[in-house]
Amino acid sequence: MARYNVGQPRGNEFRESADDYLSALRAHFEAVFGNNLPASISSTTPLEYILTVPAVWSEAAVEKTRRCAEEAGMGEESTLRTVSEPEAAAVHALGHNTLYNFSVGDTVVVCDAGGGTVDLITYRITALQPVLRVTEAAPGRGDCCGSTLLNHRFDSFLRNKLSSHPEWREEMLDEALASFERQIKRNFNGSAESVYHIPIPGILESPRHDISSARYCLKGSDLIDIFEPVIEEVLKLVQQQITATDTTKGEVKAVLMVGGFGESSYLRERVRQICAPHKIQVYKPPHAWTAVVRGAVMKGLAEAGSRNTALHVMGRQARKNIGTESAKPYDPAIHPIKQRIWSAANNRYEVNTYDWFIKKGDTVSEKKPFLLPYHSEYRVPADHLGNIKITIVKCSDPERTDPPTFADEGAVKTIANLQIPLTRIRMSSLKTRAAEDGNEYYIVDFSLRVTCHSSETVYELVHKRQNYGRVSAEYV
Repeated sequence: MARYNVGQPRGNEFRESADDYLSALRAHFEAVFGNNLPASISSTTPLEYILTVPAVWSEAAVEKTRRCAEEAGMGEESTLRTVSEPEAAAVHALGHNTLYNFSVGDTVVVCDAGGGTVDLITYRITALQPVLRVTEAAPGRGDCCGSTLLNHRFDSFLRNKLSSHPEWREEMLDEALASFERQIKRNFNGSAESVYHIPIPGILESPRHDISSARYCLKGSDLIDIFEPVIEEVLKLVQQQITATDTTKGEVKAVLMVGGFGESSYLRERVRQICAPHKIQVYKPPHAWTAVVRGAVMKGLAEAGSRNTALHVMGRQARKNIGTESAKPYDPAIHPIKQRIWSAANNRYEVNTYDWFIKKGDTVSEKKPFLLPYHSEYRVPADHLGNIKITIVKCSDPERTDPPTFADEGAVKTIANLQIPLTRIRMSSLKTRAAEDGNEYYIVDFSLRVTCHSSETVYELVHKRQNYGRVSAEYV
């Protein structure tokens, strides 16, 4: 399927556009909030914002969005939260469990089909009472094949049909595209016999161009041609998500369709067609169009302690391998000789290796953070400790069953470079040792605490069980 350039701003223009949009959105909300509540309430009620982000976004994209939200006045690093869109949608959709009569052990796929992206996530129900508890049953997947592509395909279709009309002008497309967005795209049910009349203001009648009374006659068969390439991309994702689920622990029982594109009866019918042979039901939960924002608010309220959420996600499956890059002393018993390099600073041979603390498919949870131990030494006397750089890397090479150990063995990319501020640690709390060179050294044994949340990873400095807070991360 062809991809489209939708004229997105780049570089600083993108950042400024996002800042402006989020600032206007915040101002509008606060104005509505203030106008609908007494001043005594609106002026004293604390506001928190939650950002929902597509699951297919990179860590760098999520971080840039967070920074834009901070610039827009939506909160600071410690208070501004993000959540992946499919998980937020699942919180809302599975909150209506009584409608589907799910049981413990049932597996459900949530398909969040929106305008830009389609994200899928699979949950296995582990408990129904006192609250619904689930764990991911397969790594999620997604792609940029949302309903916005239908708009681009319709745009191209209409241009091809009408560009030879003597009265054709570019601005005539505006009302036609609005009609397609508001009515036709949402209501088309897949019937080839359907006929829609698209307004083209100012254009003269032309039977050759299917124009009558300033309207273009759009056939259902043409709509099928517009829809099908996008629908096929979504169906491929749904099929892959179902296939990736570990059926030894239970077959997939249902697919829940949410998001704006998920409201499409044509898309849901096509999903039913591929699910029917497997006896998988397809449902559209109430308020499917706004499932993401509703679920995000429910999750935010639960985390704030004001109420219990209808869903607790007990574990998520990692979509990629995540690790660190480090230099280790060369050991001829375990390291290939071609990997060794001479370190003048340490006066020894070393090898650069990857240490993977998360493997693709592992179950991770914010309730079980990772503690990565590190050791550093500083010669006495020293006024303060310095910063240490730690590189976080990822490997999502589908051709590999195991991530590589060395840099030349696979497709490894840097996620972020962390600056560990050892300056936060009080030097009076450190032990010292006398070295063979006659000098005394401070011993700094610290840990990097890595917590995997719904849509972001938090890195913190820990020393002697004391958490010194988040560390600076420069995302690549």
